[in-house]
Amino acid sequence: MNKTTIFAGVAAGVVWYILGFLFYGMSGLMDGYMTEAGAAVMLPEENINMILLIVAHLVLGIVFAAIYSKWARGTHTFKHGAELGVMVALFFIGIALINISVKNEMSTMGYVVDSIFGIISMAIGGGVCALVFGKMED
Repeated sequence: MNKTTIFAGVAAGVVWYILGFLFYGMSGLMDGYMTEAGAAVMLPEENINMILLIVAHLVLGIVFAAIYSKWARGTHTFKHGAELGVMVALFFIGIALINISVKNEMSTMGYVVDSIFGIISMAIGGGVCALVFGKMED
């Protein structure tokens, strides 16, 4: 793994962390979609392990950048990175559909809202990843 992949991955991870903080932490858009069972297993906000959450976003970003570096084949536009981000988000939506069928954590509408946010945030993070690759490889 080279320096460009690490920088692009960190950039994507930071974008996803900030977008997640704004969407899940600040907007309140997901409030009310959690079922009783889901609320029972969620940590209270003051008990969330922020260090682990940051590390998780960085790991996701670096893995995404590694995949992007193999997929891009020298094309580094925001649109190109966003396309891969949307494809990865659609993969996660498949997992969400499995969760809807076997778990009782959120309402179906909660999964829909979460999936829409996932597509948007993955597209933005993927686009940023591509831009960093383009800048560093110039």
